[in-house]
Amino acid sequence: MTVSHTELRPAAERVQAYLQSAHPEALGLLFGRLLKVYLSELSRAALSDVSEDSMALLQRALTTYYTGAGYGESVRFTIDQGRFALMVETLDSQNAALMQEAQKSSGHWLLVLAAACFVIGIFGSQMLDIKKSPHPEDKWAEREAHLVGLPDMSGLNAREIMEQAFPVMLPFVDYPGQKRAAEMFRHALYVEPLNAEAHASFAISMISLAILTMGGGQSRAYLLEADKGLSIASALAPESARVLMARGMRQMLGDDWNAGWVLAERAYAAAPDDPFISYFYGFVGFYNGQFEKVALATNPDDLELTGKILSAHRLHFGLAQFF
Repeated sequence: MTVSHTELRPAAERVQAYLQSAHPEALGLLFGRLLKVYLSELSRAALSDVSEDSMALLQRALTTYYTGAGYGESVRFTIDQGRFALMVETLDSQNAALMQEAQKSSGHWLLVLAAACFVIGIFGSQMLDIKKSPHPEDKWAEREAHLVGLPDMSGLNAREIMEQAFPVMLPFVDYPGQKRAAEMFRHALYVEPLNAEAHASFAISMISLAILTMGGGQSRAYLLEADKGLSIASALAPESARVLMARGMRQMLGDDWNAGWVLAERAYAAAPDDPFISYFYGFVGFYNGQFEKVALATNPDDLELTGKILSAHRLHFGLAQFF
């Protein structure tokens, strides 16, 4: 398949205009959809057929987004083609001109954008390894030391901890927030080791981190953690909404998009009033092109939500309307 100049240009212009005012989380979702439609089947042999001018539009969309949407720093994109990993590094004002060097060829930028649909949430060129938390049988003193910097969760049950953790993991591309939320879900397991929803929520958190670090070895480590949590959750309560949603996201990450969507629909049908479920239903639905259903599930006028959770639902609703 060869992507022509005429196919890419309207998509690039549309993205460039929309990202001017988009929420920070929008970029990964937006490019995920665009690249799935326009670029997913493009072979390396066809790279030279892509219009350099069209790819430049997409480059400017990325640059405009990162320099004009609140980050406050110029960035440069490079790619390690051997590992197919995207690197994003901030530049000081003296070196901002180096951004232009990132576009060495149209083929180079196509590879960057193809990788970006999964790893656009990375805000730096180096990711910190998440430390493995103590298991439930470990001493409380060790567990307490590991919770430094997290909200006070003393005296809370697993459900209450999960409710506190959900807004911490938003927006989706907030990698440090995702790591903090993961530790909160892990603490919920410490409090209630046999809570299926806590295991499923932890698995979803690990899947989210795997998506944000896609292309590196850490992503595989997160997936192993997710699979362990999902295995336990499925054994405890296979029809729980959060368990179904975790299974759906795992299927999607394994490239079985249809199976992932079916499980997400079952999860939403089981708990349509759970904002955690409706949010990730929107996430899975958006990547599967189910825009009308996403809009119905995330319409902020029909939800009694506040803060970051409301903003996250508004984002999915807005993107669904956009497409």
